Amino acid sequence: MDQLYDRISTLLESNDVADNLGALRAIDELIYVALGENASKVSKLSNYMRTVFEVKRDRDVLVLASRVLGHLARAGGAMTADEVKFQVKMALDWLRGDRVEYRRFAAVLILKEMAENASTVFNVHVPEFVDAIWVALRDPTLAVRERTVEALRACLRVIEKRETRWRVQCMNLKSVLSLLVWTLALMYPLLVACKSISNLRRAAAQEVVDKVRQHSGVLVDQAQLVSKELIRVAILWHEMWHEALEEASRLYFGEHNIEGMLKVLEPLHEMLEEGAMRENTTIKESIYRGILIFKLVHTFSLLSHKAIDAYRHELLEAYDCCMKYKRTGKDAELTQSVSPELLERRNLELTVPGTYRADLSVVTIASFATQLVVITSKQRPRKLTIHRSDGDDYAFLLKGHEDLRQDEHVMQLFGLVNTLLENSRKTMEKDLSIQRYDVIPLSPNSGLIGWVPNCDTLHHLIRDYRDAKKVGYLLGLCDRHPSNLMLHRYSGKIFHIDFGDCFEASMNREKFSEKVPFRSTRMLIKAMEVSDLEGNFCSTSSANK
Repeated sequence: MDQLYDRISTLLESNDVADNLGALRAIDELIYVALGENASKVSKLSNYMRTVFEVKRDRDVLVLASRVLGHLARAGGAMTADEVKFQVKMALDWLRGDRVEYRRFAAVLILKEMAENASTVFNVHVPEFVDAIWVALRDPTLAVRERTVEALRACLRVIEKRETRWRVQCMNLKSVLSLLVWTLALMYPLLVACKSISNLRRAAAQEVVDKVRQHSGVLVDQAQLVSKELIRVAILWHEMWHEALEEASRLYFGEHNIEGMLKVLEPLHEMLEEGAMRENTTIKESIYRGILIFKLVHTFSLLSHKAIDAYRHELLEAYDCCMKYKRTGKDAELTQSVSPELLERRNLELTVPGTYRADLSVVTIASFATQLVVITSKQRPRKLTIHRSDGDDYAFLLKGHEDLRQDEHVMQLFGLVNTLLENSRKTMEKDLSIQRYDVIPLSPNSGLIGWVPNCDTLHHLIRDYRDAKKVGYLLGLCDRHPSNLMLHRYSGKIFHIDFGDCFEASMNREKFSEKVPFRSTRMLIKAMEVSDLEGNFCSTSSANK
């Protein structure tokens, strides 16, 4: 082992980048081995890591060295805690001192890794970090600024975990965030916070947005417009009315709660009347208003006098009129009819939701597709396609009537789990990572979900399997059980094996004879849901005659 450590020391002292990288990879592999032996070996590795940052080195070497340092910090132990304190103090001193580019670059790398891998120890240094990080955010070198944003993001995650204890530091960070050039990554979360039910949070978010507007006014205006129009498309007027009328009818007819019914309907009537005076009313809204506004406004004026029983007949007429105009039953909506403003926007400064990464090129919105595909499900979400500035298309599921903030937090948890799995050699080799997708809340009851291509639900998979049974009908195929059905691991297709029992040969077997033809066994009929043979099986068989 001593010879190995000597060799590592020699490689670190070399001026060759490949030698330095090789030595760092060796140290990374030795961390857990050293922890299992004694503290002196860990101390030796720590000393090696200190020497890496003492002299000017290639950026690739510094990036790998910071990751190895994070691995060492994550390994734990009293000695590693002391090393974390030393590295954080050194990095902060470098930020406060005179500008030396490689030191500034190394400092923000170290701080990011310490925040991510030793958050408990790093937490003590958060106030110092907040004071010192601003100089790196204004550094003339792009690479330094990009890595600084990553370090700041890691620090914010530490603060978020201890929100109560570090609320003051969080408020101090607000002034830094408002001046960041990287507002691209913050616009969507800020606009959601501006719609919060918490007055304190809403006011704080609005203050940040106002400050960002001072240097990125066009970006803020575009973000607010896109957010507003997407929310508008997610929940159309007739869908809002349909949902509200169901609730109002429950309150009135079920509980005879007249006050509650009026509270549910009043905001929608105000919206309808305001829409009549608004210039940018969409085609869809104009049609709905033209059909219903007279009946609705007249009825509500009667209801507002609380003479409910006297005007019960008018109330029922208005209710029937509205419910006849049900939720959209189409498979697609033209963007022009539901949001012409989105369709008119071209080449925005705003990034495509969910695509911003500090270390990648910024991909902005070029335009919006002319058609929205309506998904057949309870909430009728829309498939929205955004044309990107790099020429690609990015598809989203636009959902209304649902708070996606919890989904976003679940995806963040999955990301943390994936990071832990990737940092372990055993789990990394087995490819155990969890499939993730982008979740971008737009408001407390709507948002975007990244479309995962080439995927189907299990329901769709089973439906395809049922369709494939038509061939079995022709062959009189028997002996079908889970061991004779195979699922392709990559394509997901189901295929059959073992065709020894065709033409209903199993009916004459001595043991376990299948007297009932396979095509109508009780087990399969039960699997065909409530429609039995008269459902998908019958319709697909008839369609392919």
